[in-house]
Amino acid sequence: MDFIANISLEESRTYENLFTIAAYLSIGWCLINVTVIPRVGAWVGKQSFWLDHAIGPQRAMLKNFGILNASDEELVEMFATTLFYGCHHSFCGVMLLPVCIFGWEDSSSFCRGLFAFGLLNDVGFDIFDEVYMFLRTFFHKKLGLRPHPLALFIVLGILHHPLSIMMSVPLIHLYADMREGHIIATSLLFAGAIGVLLSAYKFTLDVASPSGFFKFKIVAITQFVVITLSRAVVFPPMAWSAIQRIKADPAASTGFFVMTCFCVVLIALFNVMMVNDAASVVMKWFFRSAPEAKQVEDAKDGDGIAPVQKRRSSSLSVLLADGNEDAIELAEDMASLSGSYLLFSPSSTSFAPGCSGPIRSSLTSVQRRRRSSIMSVGSLAASISASITPSAVVEEEEEEKKNN
Repeated sequence: MDFIANISLEESRTYENLFTIAAYLSIGWCLINVTVIPRVGAWVGKQSFWLDHAIGPQRAMLKNFGILNASDEELVEMFATTLFYGCHHSFCGVMLLPVCIFGWEDSSSFCRGLFAFGLLNDVGFDIFDEVYMFLRTFFHKKLGLRPHPLALFIVLGILHHPLSIMMSVPLIHLYADMREGHIIATSLLFAGAIGVLLSAYKFTLDVASPSGFFKFKIVAITQFVVITLSRAVVFPPMAWSAIQRIKADPAASTGFFVMTCFCVVLIALFNVMMVNDAASVVMKWFFRSAPEAKQVEDAKDGDGIAPVQKRRSSSLSVLLADGNEDAIELAEDMASLSGSYLLFSPSSTSFAPGCSGPIRSSLTSVQRRRRSSIMSVGSLAASISASITPSAVVEEEEEEKKNN
């Protein structure tokens, strides 16, 4: 109790102390990550919603990142990580609530310290995740780690985590009483938590059925509302007000002011792409119906799918294997709001085990229409990733994985 309250004291809010606390917290989050996620993954892998519905869209999502033949362990690890991210953001956001509601001056010393501790928990996790992603992206072979998608590193390791760290620590150190900072930090943390957890829930839906498709629409609308409120309604006026306050502060250096403006502009661009992506999904699917039930039965009764694959594939995955373009577009949009906002890469060829060839041409045609109508963070990251990682390298890694 005293430790948390003392964090809010001005003499304790030095950069050295704040980064020291964040460093210790990063170690704690590392230990939690390596112990909790495998256990959550083991539990998820035994659940019926995973085997019947979530595994197909999750495989599609990893294909977006360039992992073409993901193992069951990789699929369930990514899903468990998504749940972990959502719970972490919720945990940090709850600690920020008292100060966000009552303000800095009207909050107790404990609530002030809780606000700083919540932000430092977010910073600590970002530090751990940044290092872990970097090692898994560029040194996974030497260290014997599971490879991490380069496109995902671009989205999180370049566009998200560094901005979060650069904005949070100076807020605690210099402007702990800034009302705009309280609102922005709290709204974005809760928006991230809601979006990520809803995305995980969305993967468990049988979206090829009318009831599951209706739930998908509700989730998509909810995500759009949350993203719009936090990133298009709350963020712009709060960010502008914060910039004006820093500009009027004689103690603020020119360099700090420029860095703040740079971070705000990057976050604003990120927000525009996320709102656009969320809105496009709602507009596309709100008045459309789920794929025909008869198509699902025909696909299940076909001789081209082995019995074990029929049992493990969701009805959406079966339709994808059958080359149904509506199902391909639906799976694409499910992945686009998964928190990664990545579109399908040209190398993606399948969504369910054993159905690689039949849908390549359909997927390619859908990709062209989709990319001509929407701009997303993921499409940019995927393009950069593709330019850095040639297809020959990807094929070589896949061949090496098969041989091993």
